[in-house]
Amino acid sequence: MDRNETHRLAIKQTFIGRGCAKRKSCLDWSKVIDVVVFASFRDICFVIPNESSRCTSINQTVEAHDSSVTCLKFLYRRSNCSEDVDYLLTGSARGNVRLWAVSLSEKSVVVALISDFVNIAVGPINCCTGVVLDFISNDVIIIGYALPNSLLNVERLTVRKHPMELVQKESYGSISVKPALIVSLAVYRASAENVLFIVGTTSNNIDLICASCTGALWLQKVSSVRGHSDWVCTISISEYENNILVATGGNESVIRIWRFDLYQNDTNEVKESNTAAVVVSFNLFDPISDASHYTLHISLLSILNAHHDWICSLDWHPYKMWLLSSSNDKTVIVWESAETDPNLWSDRARMGSIGGQAVGFFGACFSSAGSTILAYTYFGGFCSWQLEKNNSWKSVATFGGHSGQVKDIAWDPTGSYLLSCSCDQTTRCYAPSADDATDEKIFRVFTTPRSFIRTLRIVSKFDCNQLVLDELQLAQRNVSIPALGLSNMVLHSEDSENNEDFYNSSEYNSSIFEEGLQVEEKLMESTLWPEIQKLYGHGFEVFTVASNHSGTLVATSCKASTEENAFILIWDSDQWRHRCHIRCHKLTVVQLAFSNSESFLLSVSRDRTFAISARSSRNLYDWRVLLTSEQKYSKVHTRIIWCCSWSPDDRYFVTGSRDKKLCIWCFDGKDIQLLLQKKYAHAVTAVDFLPEQCNNHYILALGFENGNIKIERWSPAESDNNDSTSCLNHLSAHSETINTLRFRPIKGSWLNGASENNMWELASASDDSSVKVHQLILS
Repeated sequence: MDRNETHRLAIKQTFIGRGCAKRKSCLDWSKVIDVVVFASFRDICFVIPNESSRCTSINQTVEAHDSSVTCLKFLYRRSNCSEDVDYLLTGSARGNVRLWAVSLSEKSVVVALISDFVNIAVGPINCCTGVVLDFISNDVIIIGYALPNSLLNVERLTVRKHPMELVQKESYGSISVKPALIVSLAVYRASAENVLFIVGTTSNNIDLICASCTGALWLQKVSSVRGHSDWVCTISISEYENNILVATGGNESVIRIWRFDLYQNDTNEVKESNTAAVVVSFNLFDPISDASHYTLHISLLSILNAHHDWICSLDWHPYKMWLLSSSNDKTVIVWESAETDPNLWSDRARMGSIGGQAVGFFGACFSSAGSTILAYTYFGGFCSWQLEKNNSWKSVATFGGHSGQVKDIAWDPTGSYLLSCSCDQTTRCYAPSADDATDEKIFRVFTTPRSFIRTLRIVSKFDCNQLVLDELQLAQRNVSIPALGLSNMVLHSEDSENNEDFYNSSEYNSSIFEEGLQVEEKLMESTLWPEIQKLYGHGFEVFTVASNHSGTLVATSCKASTEENAFILIWDSDQWRHRCHIRCHKLTVVQLAFSNSESFLLSVSRDRTFAISARSSRNLYDWRVLLTSEQKYSKVHTRIIWCCSWSPDDRYFVTGSRDKKLCIWCFDGKDIQLLLQKKYAHAVTAVDFLPEQCNNHYILALGFENGNIKIERWSPAESDNNDSTSCLNHLSAHSETINTLRFRPIKGSWLNGASENNMWELASASDDSSVKVHQLILS
């Protein structure tokens, strides 16, 4: 046998499920290269819209900072800009700011770090912005970012276009707005010599700070504009027909639209304006040359008052006099200026939800063509609307995922769909579509509603009859969570004939089971599973759950700081009764794994030991401890054992620990033998065996504390016992700890259903809130 026969391994990422960070200023759509970016923990995630400007999947993630991304923004450019590169500014929770160059190459996003600004021990960056001044060979970039100590820092960078590299980096220093804090920021080029920062503060003022474009560096506050009665939390600038329009939104739920008019002092130029509406007028003064060449007049054009809660974001349409606003009142509004009077504005369209599970929107933006709106909510979910031919906005399905740490994932037995469980208090189901597109002591049991199966049948190409043999056993009702309740409750009574007629009606089916992918609101309201059991038995929060492969038994364990609570409970899935106690550990049992034969249960614990329990041959529910690692190998693992997995033939199993060791064990049904200890640079936090051998080798997927994934092959017949095959780097894997790895139980492609002997899919779940699927091709 050729030793390198299975060494060649191609790995491709095929799916990313992820939600947005739960804060403002974490979503933007580049009007230059037509790419969407959003923040999620330490990563920035990129989405490439399709030809109709719909966002159907996340294409790429990049670890942007060593702490959570707190804000991001594509830099302001002239509306007629036709460059193939856009600049992205990001800020982090530790006060770092980074400038990135973003471009498209075929169907992927190319991201390059241009510069890094380190601010030591100042806290999170509240907001950031910048403007690009285009020259023939270089781009001059002026950026500003707000620090939590009331300072606005301003930097100037010169970037060569071809090849792209940083030529010069200069600092203007900082300017204070104390005692207020900076909560919003925007900038534009006011004249040939000046850029103007528009700063929203907690003092309800809009501060205007001027900086030089070229030549000597200077920075000064020139004026303040009053008008809002609460914090000015969002600012957006538009250049429309040679007019500069500035929209500002406050926490008092009011939007104000201002016009900025620039006059040259050495000419008699006078623009048509209502001088009575001029709020502020000041000179753009150059302190270096002691000259003033321009005067800026600021006029209040309109006050928009239709929201009922905080204004969270504003975005101008790229080509029309439309303004998009999102609010904490669960609505997104498109405002339009009247053709007869540009000072008269009305709400052209209003999107969002009434009631239900939805909460307010944190941000919304137009696409580069202006035909699509993308918004995100407090839950981290995304909503999207497209402009129809009749000028109405239609809700369309878009990408999404968890907004909290993903702790576990599992494939269904047929490999049709993937389930994930997260700290954001949701469990999500992922399935390929033909369309483009909590701590508790109680263990809860849910049953599948018919609505879920019908939705899965509509959007997925898989045969749902393979998943559900008897649809009559399914719950016939959808459920909802009462306002003051904690459990999913059935919407209507099962025995109501009137309700039965309603649920079988075309009205119900057309409203719930719409064709195509489901939008976030429908998923939250119409796909909840009814709870049928609460299983009590543990004294503390349930920590891990496992089921055997036939689904007849479930094993659970809870957090434990004493031996008294470190037991395992075995439940039957028919009557949901507690059948057996297993005591074999002294501290929290971290992971459980049934063998493929369902005769053995492997458990690993925080007490640095593992144990194997065996099932009685006479009684399905009679389990006894067969052996523990304390008996022969008490010193192998010196830290908590995070993970374990059985080989497909049950002859071997592996354990991974915080001591950075991976151990492979031989098991003959009665005793164990240590075959291999391998140490890595980081703690091993997840492991899984490929469901079958490949050329007499076992294939292992390893997940690490730093977010990396390694694919290794191993054979007990080889002298060295291990051979690394391929490793995903941390950019294409995860940016934080990997919690679970799961191989798809069947061969072939999950997305298109193709069956290929050398293709497997590997799902991964991480603390970075993402679920990813990687395609492995063995050759």
